[in-house]
Amino acid sequence: MDKTLITSESAPTGGPYSPCLVVDGWVFLAGQTGAGDTIEDQVVDVLRKITILLGEAGCTLDDVISCQA
Repeated sequence: MDKTLITSESAPTGGPYSPCLVVDGWVFLAGQTGAGDTIEDQVVDVLRKITILLGEAGCTLDDVISCQA
C-alpha cells in the first residue's frame, strides 16, 4: 500500500490529525475547520483549505466524488 501525507502551511490543521492522505491514488481529506465571524466566512475558509490540499495532491474540486459531514 502506497501512502503519502499531504500538508500545507496555507491550510493548517485544527488538531493532531492528517489533513490529507493519498492512499494508492485515492485522496482523503479530514477535519477541515473554518475561521471567521459568520458561517459564510467559515465555509469559504474550509473550501479554500480543501482546494489548497487537493491542489497539493494534484487534484481539483472537479475530482471530488464524495463528501460527507
